[in-house]
Amino acid sequence: MSVVRKSGISMMLAALWLCASGSNGAAQTYTGTDLGVTFTTLHSFDGTDGRLSFAGLVQATNGSLYGTTYYGGAKNSGEVFEITPSGTLTTFHSFCSKSGCTDGEYTYATPIQGTDGNFYGTTYLGGSKELGTVFKITPSGTATTLHTFGGPDGSQPLAGLVQAGNGDFYGTTYIGGSEGKGEVFKITPNGARYTAFVREVAARMGRTPSRG
Repeated sequence: MSVVRKSGISMMLAALWLCASGSNGAAQTYTGTDLGVTFTTLHSFDGTDGRLSFAGLVQATNGSLYGTTYYGGAKNSGEVFEITPSGTLTTFHSFCSKSGCTDGEYTYATPIQGTDGNFYGTTYLGGSKELGTVFKITPSGTATTLHTFGGPDGSQPLAGLVQAGNGDFYGTTYIGGSEGKGEVFKITPNGARYTAFVREVAARMGRTPSRG
């Protein structure tokens, strides 16, 4: 479906309306000739396949795009999803699939693809201590909890991860840690080593992290 708008503002309003009320059917297109751009809705979430996506997308080596939703999915605890450039969406993992939500619950962040081909990310809550997790998902969709936050090691990560040249992943937590105000951490791809990086750097410098 194509509608021509003479006003860029009108086009933007139409696009927002489409996102709010569009169906999961064929992709719908709105064109603004004055701006020379085309906006296409690839997919509209309906709750069962996710709801409230705060994060962006990352394109994997297979060409598909991956993202997360905070709510929705099988347990209404968020999803990791895969969507093709043409708009075919697949639920990659529904959080809280394990008893007690030990696989994590709710996520704000975009997953990243590691150099090993697996996907890595964080959940804001869930895990055995209900304070968030670091997770890994294989390209086939098998999820593993690499780390469960417990408070002193950080709590409630809002942001995602970045992989450094040494192969380790680095991230931050919103609160928790030795000062109760968040941590910078690093973790290996297999989760065998987790370090609250702020404490590690301070220890190497012979200092104690100060209260901010």
